[in-house]
Amino acid sequence: MSKKPKKGSKGQKKKEAEEKRRQQEELLRLKQEEERKQQEELERQKREQEERERLLREQLKQEEILRLTQEKEEDNTWTQSREEDLKRLIEEEVRTNEWNKHLQCNSKIDIKHEKELNDFMSIWTDNKTIISTALKDLMDRIDPIIEECDEGLALLPDIQDMELESLCSDNLLRGRYFACKYEEIFDIVLTKLHILTSKCLSHEHFSSVHQRNETTGMEESYQCVVKSNVFWCLWSSAMTNVFKNIKIEFNKASIAIELPKQVAMKAQMPLSCHVICTYTFL
Repeated sequence: MSKKPKKGSKGQKKKEAEEKRRQQEELLRLKQEEERKQQEELERQKREQEERERLLREQLKQEEILRLTQEKEEDNTWTQSREEDLKRLIEEEVRTNEWNKHLQCNSKIDIKHEKELNDFMSIWTDNKTIISTALKDLMDRIDPIIEECDEGLALLPDIQDMELESLCSDNLLRGRYFACKYEEIFDIVLTKLHILTSKCLSHEHFSSVHQRNETTGMEESYQCVVKSNVFWCLWSSAMTNVFKNIKIEFNKASIAIELPKQVAMKAQMPLSCHVICTYTFL
């Protein structure tokens, strides 16, 4: 005779099965939740990595743009500088060629034509060549510079004649024009020669006379250029003996100057003196 299962035992099993199923579902839920969190964490890390890479690319891009901009600015500055140098050299070359062409022409310009005189003076007036001459080349440039001054001064007698002719014919405006040109040429000549003198005194031939006196015993430096209408003389001395050097002689120009003893004794060393003489001006 078989025994009937107890109702309590059957219910207990059902309850246990239900609890087991619930636990399995909870474990599955927790596992899915963990996987979801891991996936979210991976996605977050991926987004952060992508953002870092984007920022790095942007930084590198900006740095490259800045580098290229700086290089472009440097290139533009260099190009502009080269263009300015080229323009200056071309202008100097044009002026030099025009001046040489003028010097090669033996006949004087016709000053009766104001345009011809103005064209001559526009070229002749420029002092950039003197100013830009390097000190090492200065001594070789002295004679051509004085030649330029002589070329302008050679026009003065004709300009003076045209001034008188205009005044005699009651053409006061034209007479005033030639009078102004006469004065202008003198001023330009003096400016050229003063610039030349100032640069020469910076040249070691004159500025180092004191040092040369200590090493070689040569206590004086001379430079003298004589042309048809002008002569220019420059003298520099260490003045170790003021009583010996008070007389300055420029034999090439047939001129001598006596330096007052008081000036020589009070002057700072080295001492210098320059003489400019034109056919009507000293």
